[in-house]
Amino acid sequence: VITVYRDYYMLKKFFVAVGLLWAFVLPAQDSIQLSEITLKPEERHPNICETVTGLLSSNAYNKLEIDDALSKKVFKEFLGDVDYTRSFFLQADIDEFLKEENRIDDYLRSGKVDFPFKVYNLFLKRADNRIQFTYSLLKDSMDFSVNDSFEVRRQDAPWCKTQAELDRLWTNKIKYECLG
Repeated sequence: VITVYRDYYMLKKFFVAVGLLWAFVLPAQDSIQLSEITLKPEERHPNICETVTGLLSSNAYNKLEIDDALSKKVFKEFLGDVDYTRSFFLQADIDEFLKEENRIDDYLRSGKVDFPFKVYNLFLKRADNRIQFTYSLLKDSMDFSVNDSFEVRRQDAPWCKTQAELDRLWTNKIKYECLG
């Protein structure tokens, strides 16, 4: 029951965030697309990162070991939060991100905050691509006579390897949503 609730909650959070972005931010811009948005660290972010990391590793009641094991844990949680349903990033994206997996502890101590922005900016591009793909699907009539399936709980599913595989996943997802 908890897993089902978390799945529902994460999907709901995603669609609420996209809806708010679409409703309030995008109309203020002249039809800007998500792929045109590039988030950048502010000047204060490195200082905040270093300060919080220092406090957690030295002054906290339960001191946190800032090491490669923590890096791996943070990496996994972060990607899980950004693409919980594993339906935006491709395996090639994940392979590229994996190069940074053991460096997160170093980034935290030195105040380097570029990695999460890099991941999230790519997510925005992928989300924009999925929005455009969904629009194109909804313009055409979908064939519901084909026996397709869609795995709702995808947090442990493998990442799609190709764009064609991702398109198939999204076609089945949209059909599922239309029938639901």
